[in-house]
Amino acid sequence: MGMNCSFPHDFNRLANRRSGDFPLFLPVIQALFANMTTLRALLEKEFAARQSAFEIPADRVPLASPTYGVDEIEAALETLLSSRVTMGEKVFAFERQFAEYIGSKHAVMVNSGSSANLLAVSALMSPHMKNPLKPGDEVIVPAVTWPTTIFPLVQLGLKPVVVDADLKTFNMSPAAIEAAITPKTKMVMIVPILGNPCDMEGIQALCQKHNLLLLEDTCESLGSNFGGKKCGTFGIGGTFSFFFSHHMTTIEGGMIATNDDQFADVLRSQRAHGWTRNHSKKKEIEAQYANFDSRFLFIDTGFNFRATDLQASIGAIQLRKLPAMNEHRRELAKWILEGLAPFEKYVQLPVEQKNGFHTWFGFPFLVRSESGVKRAELMTFLESRGIETRPIVGGNLTLQPVFSQFEWGRSGSYTNANIIHENGIYFGTHPGMTKTHCEHIISAFKEFFGKQK
Repeated sequence: MGMNCSFPHDFNRLANRRSGDFPLFLPVIQALFANMTTLRALLEKEFAARQSAFEIPADRVPLASPTYGVDEIEAALETLLSSRVTMGEKVFAFERQFAEYIGSKHAVMVNSGSSANLLAVSALMSPHMKNPLKPGDEVIVPAVTWPTTIFPLVQLGLKPVVVDADLKTFNMSPAAIEAAITPKTKMVMIVPILGNPCDMEGIQALCQKHNLLLLEDTCESLGSNFGGKKCGTFGIGGTFSFFFSHHMTTIEGGMIATNDDQFADVLRSQRAHGWTRNHSKKKEIEAQYANFDSRFLFIDTGFNFRATDLQASIGAIQLRKLPAMNEHRRELAKWILEGLAPFEKYVQLPVEQKNGFHTWFGFPFLVRSESGVKRAELMTFLESRGIETRPIVGGNLTLQPVFSQFEWGRSGSYTNANIIHENGIYFGTHPGMTKTHCEHIISAFKEFFGKQK
């Protein structure tokens, strides 16, 4: 086969051979892609031919669009052809790069943001941690969040205590957190909703005052900061998601950032079955158990939440693009805020947290109850104009049927969370959008509210 084969058709023809024959063709495939310049040219040609799949029509605004391109595809192919695809040096390199970006000492990559939450909570309960959390301990969480902020607490025997949201930022306020503190409270788990930082000055002071752990579910807020310090670096740890629709992607994937050496070691051990394999004190521990084969030495309970070098190869490219992508999200939000300002009689627009740098995972807003406008009618209209919508995250999660299945603590009323649940909407603000898409959104609002009496 010559180098003028069409990609990926000849590659697929080889790959579809009987599996027993594949090793015979591997050298041919490797030779085909040995010249990375040729590979790049083939990829660019193929990508250009499929460009329409990556472009958004001017009259359509999906919640998300692909942010990867030829660079990521080339990196993924190079990893596949290396045959080193499971967790290895590319994961470790990406962890170092991410830690440097976020401003933490350690970063531990996992297979999803939800796994990051479960692993972080599990590690904080490990006997290898100083003063670990114990079953029955209370953890303060927001009513407005994604379910896998709360589920890990329930799954591991902790008691979530749910507090109301602030209507301007959709986040927990320090006052709401303080009202929920009891002698059993051991941790606060915050969630900067859709990229908007929480009041970290107030929350951090509160945790220090009451000697509480602070864990940040930052899966919706990668790159957001408060007072110049990145979200996810204020507490014992911060979790992040690299799902397809998030600020950057490894298609599926996640990360936990921390400055705590002990926590990082437990995370690495529990990430992979409780092994000692990636523990910083591996040799010291193995010396204590000389009668065990060090390759299979388990010192903790664990999971298989390992990420792959394939994911990390994509992530390394995406991380370089992240600052520009976030700046673009902010620019989109600025245009939309300016364009929707005339309709504040009908909708309450979002407010960026004071001292915060908002990265706009999406554009959330509330339909004002007193306006007479029905949320369902506005959502249906926007959808009819090609603008994809969702409720604001999970709304008031305590209203979800699953909350009847486990014990949880109530703190006050959920007046604001209920308003968000009933009247909240968000649509996309992502790198695939342009000012033209913002103008389409504004035009749709003008059309809808122009019909209101």
